[in-house]
Amino acid sequence: MSTTLTADFTALSNVPKLAVDGSNWLIFRYRFEIGIESKGAWGHFDGSSPSPANPPPTGDAAALTALNEWKKREREACHYLAQKLEDSTLTELLRLATVLQMWATLSSKYTALSSHIITDMQRQF
Repeated sequence: MSTTLTADFTALSNVPKLAVDGSNWLIFRYRFEIGIESKGAWGHFDGSSPSPANPPPTGDAAALTALNEWKKREREACHYLAQKLEDSTLTELLRLATVLQMWATLSSKYTALSSHIITDMQRQF
């Protein structure tokens, strides 16, 4: 196994899969963000690495190269996320076009659920 593949595996190997009910969202989000940042892909999740012009200007080889590189990194980011989601959760995201949209959807859904879980736990305590 190459060093790159080992590093790819190690950076996210300690990140648990997101539970379907979102019960581990807070720790998942923290560990996942750290792992993705270590890969230099967080910009696809938070929107700080937007897509270059698509389609690029005709005849602009540099713009085409930049777009192709961005698409490659976007697919890598999507792959990282998909590996940490249960099939039923991933299926809910398939209609979305970008990792940014997928992450925003997950974040919105599970942050709201986490708030309710914490409030309920505090009430029971």
